[in-house]
Amino acid sequence: MSPEDIPYYEPSQESLLCTSFVDETTLDSIRKQGGIQAIAVTYPHELYSYVKWAVIFNSPVYIHERDKGLVAFDSEFIETWKGEEFALCTQIKSLRLGARYDGAAVLH
Repeated sequence: MSPEDIPYYEPSQESLLCTSFVDETTLDSIRKQGGIQAIAVTYPHELYSYVKWAVIFNSPVYIHERDKGLVAFDSEFIETWKGEEFALCTQIKSLRLGARYDGAAVLH
């Protein structure tokens, strides 16, 4: 999958998901909206939860290489990116700003 294959959703369409709780109602709702094509880690606190979602939707989890050392387990879904920005698709970028964690990023 290339970043261009990731569909763009407006935040008003509730495309941004911040939860570690997985239930069938939520999964059905996400599936009806087209599923999850990629997960961008902005702060590595909930990485296990992100991977749990990635497994369900067969989607990559992108984390900045500077935070890779914080990953306590291996997963085929975790992919690292380098530099100051990473294009998830033509309309969304992950920007590394650094903070408490050197790879901390925001979506733009």
